[in-house]
Amino acid sequence: MTENEILSLMKSSLDQVAPGWSKEVKDFGPNVKFKDMAVDSVQIMEMVGIIEERCSCQFADEDLAQINKVGDMITLIKKVAA
Repeated sequence: MTENEILSLMKSSLDQVAPGWSKEVKDFGPNVKFKDMAVDSVQIMEMVGIIEERCSCQFADEDLAQINKVGDMITLIKKVAA
């Protein structure tokens, strides 16, 4: 999966769980911090669930605990979905 495919997957997943989130984010990319987005931790976990389902994979809780930025999630998806 390419970075652009992962970003697209993340955007569509966020659209499902947090409609309107994109109004708060001008440039959605690897350096965007989740805490700066208009989403809460429950919505982030719902996004993760959608991604796991679409990629037929599962992320370890320890790995998810280290996610702070979009780029961290991209790295994790590339690692697990490879």
